[in-house]
Amino acid sequence: MSSDRRAEIMVPNNQEEKINDSLYELSARRDQEPDIDIIFFHGLQVNLPFVGTKHSDAYKSSWACMSDPSVCWLQQWLGPDLLQEGTRARVFSISYDSSAFQTSTSGRADLHLISENLMNDIVFFRRSRLRGYRIGENWPVVLVGHSLGGLVLKHFVIEAQKRKDWLQRDPSAGANLQTVTDFLSNIRGVFYYSTPHNGAALAELMQFWPGKTSPVVQFLRVLSKDSARLNSDFSTWRRLAAVQAWTLFEQNKTSFLGFHKLVVKEGSARYDSDNVRSAAADHFSICKPKFKRDVQYEWLVQFLEVILASWATRKSGPAHDVRTHD
Repeated sequence: MSSDRRAEIMVPNNQEEKINDSLYELSARRDQEPDIDIIFFHGLQVNLPFVGTKHSDAYKSSWACMSDPSVCWLQQWLGPDLLQEGTRARVFSISYDSSAFQTSTSGRADLHLISENLMNDIVFFRRSRLRGYRIGENWPVVLVGHSLGGLVLKHFVIEAQKRKDWLQRDPSAGANLQTVTDFLSNIRGVFYYSTPHNGAALAELMQFWPGKTSPVVQFLRVLSKDSARLNSDFSTWRRLAAVQAWTLFEQNKTSFLGFHKLVVKEGSARYDSDNVRSAAADHFSICKPKFKRDVQYEWLVQFLEVILASWATRKSGPAHDVRTHD
């Protein structure tokens, strides 16, 4: 890295900022155009009264260090480490209703509604609230999902593609069409932490717990028709768009409320991935490294380096389309 480039590097502003109901900015250089946008999608929250996990906290608590739960590694490690290497990264975390059970105030939204909200809050959100730079405006975007979050990000992308298809038929679409086209074209990578593409054992156990499960749980069931359709659509889109996908999956069984099993088996986790590794972790700790040398952190950083190197040599080309189900 040149001395001029290194001289401009400063400590990023790691003060958390709520951009809107869905989007939190955890780390960014707010005075300059970013080199990459990284968006994290948390997983399912088991919101039983005697457990106490809340989806409203998950955007940050899901990414806490195992060695110190007060440290959010997205905020304290990732942004500063990338900046030290000369990469100005904006690190975002998504908040959405991922409650496992329905209550009067949560667990009501299905993936379609969640994706619609995310589109409005990520893709079409006004530029002024993001200091003049839309997400993925002219630089790569990487989407990272843990567990259910991996399915949510896939559904979100497919719904954005459908919106693009619809806008292309609208002569007055104008800036909205360009915005969603740029965003989709600049998604260059997807990283999964134990995403159950073909179902998870925990979904079957929930039928024995008190309460009515939320609509999102159906996507976690083994042999789910909904998840099979999503898998097909996203795999087609990813292939045509030449988007890279890496996976890290759990080796250890998870003990939780009388449950002691692998939550996501290897076959379900490695689906439609270009590069796969495992970690000596359970389903909850798979995205919670203790140290920077842990595979949970190093594997993601390596993936980001690959994406950035690929972007640097990427030639401009036409946007990729995928046919989706109506």
